[in-house]
Amino acid sequence: MTNPDISKQNLEEKEKNEILKNKVKDLKKKILEIKEYFLRKQAENQNIYKRSKKNLKKMIKFSIENFAKSLLEIKDSLEKSLLINSVNDSLKIGIKITLKKFNIIFKNNKIIEINPNIGEIFNPMIHQVISVSYNNLYEENTIISVLEKGYKINNRLLRPSLVIVNKK
Repeated sequence: MTNPDISKQNLEEKEKNEILKNKVKDLKKKILEIKEYFLRKQAENQNIYKRSKKNLKKMIKFSIENFAKSLLEIKDSLEKSLLINSVNDSLKIGIKITLKKFNIIFKNNKIIEINPNIGEIFNPMIHQVISVSYNNLYEENTIISVLEKGYKINNRLLRPSLVIVNKK
């Protein structure tokens, strides 16, 4: 081989090396792009998972809300039936046992009774005014009668207490 042949061969090798270097550079760039894409998708999937998990917890937490509302009417009726004098004693005992079971079920499902005391200050977040009375014996804006108990489920209002409030 002559000197120009070696030089030509060296030039060809340098060109091949340069081409290979450029290909390696392009492949490294592509790998970085794929890694970044993968990391973004992985983060997106984690966010979707967390959001779904949070939504599922919420759904489970409040899924019994409508069912609980319908039970409130039954519990109210049972409590009112205890106030009737004509109900015989054995029936009252059965009603009391049923109410105890209701209370256990409510406690287990985090359903809390809102039964304001007479003289308690009216709270529009948990009470609903049905009527206003003018009575000098009570302070302004206080509850003077409870017509129906209210309830919360998981610290969320299920039904407000129905009350009569004093005005001066």
